[in-house]
Amino acid sequence: MKKYVIFDLWYTLIYLDEGWKTFNILKEEFNIPKNQWVKEVKQLFLCNEYCDEKSFLIDFVKITGTDLDIKKYANILRDQKKYDLSHIKTYQDVMPALKQIKLSGYNLGILSNQCTFYEPWFNNNIISQQFDVVIFSNNVGVRKPNPDIYKIFLDKACVHPKDCIMIGDNIGQDVNTPKSLEMSAIHLDRKNNSRNSIKTLDEAVYRIANKSY
Repeated sequence: MKKYVIFDLWYTLIYLDEGWKTFNILKEEFNIPKNQWVKEVKQLFLCNEYCDEKSFLIDFVKITGTDLDIKKYANILRDQKKYDLSHIKTYQDVMPALKQIKLSGYNLGILSNQCTFYEPWFNNNIISQQFDVVIFSNNVGVRKPNPDIYKIFLDKACVHPKDCIMIGDNIGQDVNTPKSLEMSAIHLDRKNNSRNSIKTLDEAVYRIANKSY
């Protein structure tokens, strides 16, 4: 029987010290309301595949009604994207943990909200070779916490929810949603703000080995 340990990507396996500035430039410069940013703008860049920055900005203008110079901001976003991509880092505990979990007989998966502009970094990095199934929101048109993205993963992996363990840094998206589908879940809190959460992937390896999840 197949068994999967599934990981969120951002701030679980990899991180940007200064956050996703590529899009936050627009949020801050044009004072996009938080509710609109979360519900509408994030839906654009997390649930669509864009061939370039201009294509995204055309949709951004339609949704927000923002009056901006698309050519100018396409260049700004492109430059910031290059900076961001050169500053993505992998947490030190990631590769040892992935290899140990795989040696324990589990398949590995990724289920993550992802932007099309950042996906090439993952595809071109050695970390991508560790995973059997990868589901990114921008490829399937739906994002966490919507349970449909988990169902897409389960169908592609041909695995039962009870044979999956999800690990991620967001309690709502990476713990509550998978548990509602009868998956196991472990909350990773690298900032050490939650008493009952793990702080490193070394702890995840221990919990999985001892079935204490």
